[in-house]
Amino acid sequence: MFEAEIQKEEKFMQSLIEDGSLEQVNLKCRIDDKMSDILSMTKIGEILVISNPPIITLTTETDKQAQKIVPTLSKTINDISLNLLQSFEISKRETEIAITGCTIMPSGEMVFVDQLNDRLVIHNKHGLLDCEIPVSHCPVDVTCIDENTVAVTHNDEPYHIEIINIANKKIVKKIKTSDRCYGITNKTGRLIYYQLHNGIQATDVTAESTATTVVKYIWRALLELCYNIKR
Repeated sequence: MFEAEIQKEEKFMQSLIEDGSLEQVNLKCRIDDKMSDILSMTKIGEILVISNPPIITLTTETDKQAQKIVPTLSKTINDISLNLLQSFEISKRETEIAITGCTIMPSGEMVFVDQLNDRLVIHNKHGLLDCEIPVSHCPVDVTCIDENTVAVTHNDEPYHIEIINIANKKIVKKIKTSDRCYGITNKTGRLIYYQLHNGIQATDVTAESTATTVVKYIWRALLELCYNIKR
């Protein structure tokens, strides 16, 4: 039994000797004379990082829509030309009329403020007279709130802004102000108007909120400044 194992190991060792596995391997280095030229070089090259645009481009639907809706703006105001689309006469009464404000409704109706006759004059989109709505004394300006409602400013006591339904010709509500009001506009449910001695004000159309000052009245301060400069 032992002899068989010994013979097996002898054969294994003999195979290692025959295939050279037990030979010693030595490494010998020989430097070529031309290496001296290489050793004198300061650098053998350089690695650069070059970025190239991808060959695949991605265009989203948002980009396509943005390209469609980008308007072409005129370079100067001189490039803008006006074209007369329509002309019509506003109905008169026994006295003269004084149009101090107007607004265009979503339906195309045109609402005019006739200050001398304390009324709103409404013409349809074709320029024909639709109706007249009486308002409080001395109206000044008007702005559209929604398809049936407008807001009208006044500059006579009692100072207020009238909210009027032009469909049923009724005053919906009155918003009190502390002084005379002039120009007015509607911005997402908030009325922005100019009030004498207080500047540009803003108030909510639906809620009974207190008006907030957007731009203070500065004429008096400017006059005082000009007076002091002249002195």
